[in-house]
Amino acid sequence: MMATSSDTKPAQGLSNAFVALFLISTGMTTLAVAGTGPILPLLQAHFTDTAMAAGLSRATMTVGSIGIVVGAPLAPLVATWLGRQRLLMLAACLFTLAGLCGYLVDDLMIIVASRFVVGLCAAVVGTVTVTIVAEACDEVARNRWMGLMVGFGTFLAMLLLPLSGVLGDLDWRASFLLHLLGIPVAVLAWIGYPKGLQAAAPSGGRARLPVRLDLILLGMSVGAAINVQPIYAPFKLASIGVQSAAVIGLCLMPFTLAAAIVSPFFGRVRAVLSATLVFGFGFGVLALGLLAFALSPNVPIALCAYGLFGAAMGLVISNLYAVASEASDSASRSSALGQALAGYYAAPLLAQTILEVVASGQPTHALMWLAGFCGLMCAAWLSSLVRLRGASAV
Repeated sequence: MMATSSDTKPAQGLSNAFVALFLISTGMTTLAVAGTGPILPLLQAHFTDTAMAAGLSRATMTVGSIGIVVGAPLAPLVATWLGRQRLLMLAACLFTLAGLCGYLVDDLMIIVASRFVVGLCAAVVGTVTVTIVAEACDEVARNRWMGLMVGFGTFLAMLLLPLSGVLGDLDWRASFLLHLLGIPVAVLAWIGYPKGLQAAAPSGGRARLPVRLDLILLGMSVGAAINVQPIYAPFKLASIGVQSAAVIGLCLMPFTLAAAIVSPFFGRVRAVLSATLVFGFGFGVLALGLLAFALSPNVPIALCAYGLFGAAMGLVISNLYAVASEASDSASRSSALGQALAGYYAAPLLAQTILEVVASGQPTHALMWLAGFCGLMCAAWLSSLVRLRGASAV
């Protein structure tokens, strides 16, 4: 059942321009985290005379994630001081300037440093826009828009990343031109920002950052379950006979396509299932999909398993945004969202290090360990639901 026009109409007080900003800005996070992925070999080859060129080339991706980890929880503090609209416009412009360093500067160290700024600015824009939509919506509409955001962002990633590769084949520098996306985001923030909307002031009138360890850990559990497997999936596909990089890229499409298709229906799922059940069900399907993918003997089975994983991913990520929005009042919602996102993007940096040790660098073993982790999370969420129902029955 497709969403109707009434399902997707802008929230009260939000213009169509701001809704466009809310959706399009998801591409900034994609570029910050994975934008240089398709050109990593070209980047390394160009800077082959630079010390540690291979490690620094890969760092163009990891440093962007670190920028997001720093920027997401800091966004509400800076917004209180600078104002949300000015912060959105400034962050979008800095995103473009920092992103264009790869096009303009022939120095790998500077490019790596610029990726931190790209990630930081993407996190600021994402945290602020999600907060504004969350504040403008009731619970039902909020769930619907969180799902639409994840779905649209996934579709946008399916366009931006192949385009980055196409531009990179022409000239590796041209791939960085995609960061011009910050310009329309800045323009939309200028013309579409809700009039009279200000950041909610914390109690006491001073900007503070209450630590939400529960949301940080929740974000880390989702991030570890979802964002680590892309490191090992290409090696698994190669082990079952897929040797072409282009074909591996196509084989990863069911993962993102399934997430993009399922995410917009998150609001309907939450209308009948609680957040706890969505997490329990979602982590269970993630575990099943990862285990089937890790053990798949051929490509068709692997693609079906990966698509199953992607469908669950769309629901779990949407649920993370929704829960972080619901678990806080208007004054601390931006901080809560920022900390949940910081945990989400920080987790893979830690989880990959652990998996390299426990899985001995074997992709299949690493995927099975991840499946086991998802299974444990499924059990934890479902057991918590049982305890809650038992307590309410007493």
